[in-house]
Amino acid sequence: MDMNNKITYFKLNANNQEELIKLIELYETVFEMDPFEYPRINYQKKLLNTDNIIFVVAKYEKKIIGGLTAHELPSTYFEANEVYVYDLAVHHDFQRRGVGTRLMDKLKEISCTKGDKEIFLQADIGDYAIDFYRKIGGVPEDVIHFSFPCKK
Repeated sequence: MDMNNKITYFKLNANNQEELIKLIELYETVFEMDPFEYPRINYQKKLLNTDNIIFVVAKYEKKIIGGLTAHELPSTYFEANEVYVYDLAVHHDFQRRGVGTRLMDKLKEISCTKGDKEIFLQADIGDYAIDFYRKIGGVPEDVIHFSFPCKK
């Protein structure tokens, strides 16, 4: 039997705190975020109860093997939201098997059904993700991302 038939894709809701923790663990592994301090349980619950944050996960057997975090942003140019994919990760053992494509397909299904206008994301120059995003129909734009850390 094809392993892909055993992978389920779904949007997390307020009852999926265990899955959110596993998704954060996946991000920590794939993005090599050592050392990493996890957000507190109350903060995780807050995220799961926030309407404009979308978590989509891929689950194989009982393991979260892929996932994404997206934020719906109201536009000032039209009466719809744009969706920013903040993180997208697939466990190394499951990469190049269509998991990332299906995660994005699920996000498109969720967002487009709600009436969101578009989905956008960023990728680091030289990152393998650029080829993946082109492959699944992404249109690259020449932009530079600036970050402004808040001082404490």
